[in-house]
Amino acid sequence: MKPQMEANPITRGLKMHSVVCVSTQQVPLGVLHQEVWVRDLAQLGKKHTRHKRPIQDKESQRWLTALLVTEQVILAQEENPPTGVEPIHWLLLTTLAIADAADVVQYLRWYSYRWLIERYHYVLKSGCRVEQLQLESAARLQRALAT
Repeated sequence: MKPQMEANPITRGLKMHSVVCVSTQQVPLGVLHQEVWVRDLAQLGKKHTRHKRPIQDKESQRWLTALLVTEQVILAQEENPPTGVEPIHWLLLTTLAIADAADVVQYLRWYSYRWLIERYHYVLKSGCRVEQLQLESAARLQRALAT
């Protein structure tokens, strides 16, 4: 391995591949698929051999995997909102199966909890400053995120 690659922070750490759905009005609708991995340090500096590797051994395989994810769409619109209140208009994407209206109601209930999850991630980023963590290994970073 080349010495400059050992110290290069760009080639180290956790990598993340996300597929995000965006409307034609450029409104983010949600994450369709996400995968986190660590690059094999033994493969660093071997760009000239990547064309010989099968697609399933390449990072680009993540695009193909994401294409196979099946999504369901739920459109929730409030028909009679209180006076002066903007009506609810949610377009939700889910990988969960929808068998009947009860499933839709349950998924909408879960979605209404979204702000709690958003606050959790806000605390991780702003309060715990997880994006600034620089630990010696991915395992240590994962343990730090779990606490």
